[in-house]
Amino acid sequence: LALIDIWSIHAFILNEEVGQWGASIPVGIIPSECPGNPQPLEITDYSQTYSISLFQGLIISFRDWLAIRGEQDKKVWITEYGSLFPPIDPDGGPNYVNVSDQDTAAYMLDTFDFLLNASDEAVGQPTDENHLVQRWFWYSLNDHRYNFGGSLLDPDSSMQETFVGQSFKQYTDELRRFFVCI
Repeated sequence: LALIDIWSIHAFILNEEVGQWGASIPVGIIPSECPGNPQPLEITDYSQTYSISLFQGLIISFRDWLAIRGEQDKKVWITEYGSLFPPIDPDGGPNYVNVSDQDTAAYMLDTFDFLLNASDEAVGQPTDENHLVQRWFWYSLNDHRYNFGGSLLDPDSSMQETFVGQSFKQYTDELRRFFVCI
């Protein structure tokens, strides 16, 4: 662990049930060794895939796991996360589980608020005011809207902003108002 500079994770909310859709249990994670002995995540309602409380719990659990292993001083980067289910089905294609752009945008903004502000002296990174996460990357900039949700731009409509993209822009415009370049 001494050679690790940062911990890079994906933070999609996925089933952790063996043999089901999702990701199974992450390699190296033994639930009985984790704080509170958490059980594998079982998605029983697709709305759980964009649950801010589940997202927060997963991030806090990961930071707990790091702290137990003496890795609290390491940065955490979420290198990919977002909304799994597309807002639309492909033309003539299968009928997927869909999540609206409105639900995806609300989830995105809720996660941004959490990630900007979440800190904990017991498990956060001490050199970063105990923040839980130091960087995060939303998926996706421009994936096809019938593949996954969360695209900020629609490649099938000349890269026009989606509702999620408009929400992202409005949010970041508001943040820029707090930062002044001199």
